[in-house]
Amino acid sequence: MKSIIALFGIIGFLGFQAFAETKEISNNNSFEEGKSSVPSGWIVNDFYKRSNKSGTMQILSESAQDGSKCILIKNDSKQVFELYGNQIAAVPGDVIRMSVYVKGKGSFKLSVYLYNGKNLWLDTVYPKSVKIEGTDWEKKDFEIILSNKEYKDKGTVAMIRPAIVVDADSEVCFDNFKGQIEKVTAASNDKK
Repeated sequence: MKSIIALFGIIGFLGFQAFAETKEISNNNSFEEGKSSVPSGWIVNDFYKRSNKSGTMQILSESAQDGSKCILIKNDSKQVFELYGNQIAAVPGDVIRMSVYVKGKGSFKLSVYLYNGKNLWLDTVYPKSVKIEGTDWEKKDFEIILSNKEYKDKGTVAMIRPAIVVDADSEVCFDNFKGQIEKVTAASNDKK
């Protein structure tokens, strides 16, 4: 926290003011709403559903970390299992912060799918997987900074889609997903 305050002080001294604006990523984050297999506001990657090779997911009505429900993803395949959240506007330079409570055995990551202004997929940012093993809920945090990369003939990032990615040979419960997009902008403070 001290380094952030110092950064804003330095920027102000140099003639600029920095402003941080945050936007929440909302997707039925505690998985309270939905059918017996997929929570509302989330979708399973269609490729894996068609191939029937990506494991299973179910909504549990017991032992939730927050509220009365959580989700359990069992992945005994050689591929990953991906659960997508809703798309939300974002631009290069934005900081994506996500967290989720987990318990179980195996590994997973919170990823971000990138889309341009025409809703065309550009790329996926996959942070390093986190290993877990335990029966108690623990919070895991992820941070992704969107690059300024220009995608040939497709432009730059205009939208993101958060994703829960469960690696092979894993059985993980998830609850209380939280995410936000933080935009830091600089405005000139020069008086001429």
